[in-house]
Amino acid sequence: MNTYFGKTTELVEEAETKSHFQKAIVKIGDYLIAIAAILVTITSLVSLFRGQEILEILQFGLVLTVAAIPAALPAVLSVSMAVGAEALAKKEAIVSKLVAIEELAGVDILCADKTGTITKNELTVGQIKALRGFGEREILLYAALASRAEDKDPIDDAIIKKTRTTNGILQSTLFYKILSFKPFDPVSKRTEATCEGSDG
Repeated sequence: MNTYFGKTTELVEEAETKSHFQKAIVKIGDYLIAIAAILVTITSLVSLFRGQEILEILQFGLVLTVAAIPAALPAVLSVSMAVGAEALAKKEAIVSKLVAIEELAGVDILCADKTGTITKNELTVGQIKALRGFGEREILLYAALASRAEDKDPIDDAIIKKTRTTNGILQSTLFYKILSFKPFDPVSKRTEATCEGSDG
């Protein structure tokens, strides 16, 4: 916990932000309280107009206020989410916070980068989809020319490994002379290599 990573984790745990679920509960509560206040005001005015005693009016107003405020709403919703957490647990999902269930229910697209946790942490080249005018072998050749084994980059290693299992690609790279090489740039999101072959 004394490292920067540990301190960041601690700050994330301490961060308190209201979830969509909590905001919804507060909104419902405020709405019901406002309605209760309006009803108490109307009934009090009508009761005064009818000539009822003030003590009776106050008692009725108090009963109406207590009845209108949803004191058990958070408990009921928590029980509902606990049932949801149990259903998720049967599907081997770990729920650390109940409010996360409702938050996740509102998600349309979930992007996750969990390489190493749900995979073997081994990058491999999958299906190569070439654009019009290019072939798969060309793409793999160009990718191999823009990769260097000495950099020990996981993406470069995956491409070089693929060239070894594809006939003739590794041998084809020997006919090219690399004039300049720019390693992966996180801003431009690419690696560049200027090469010279038999055709220039």
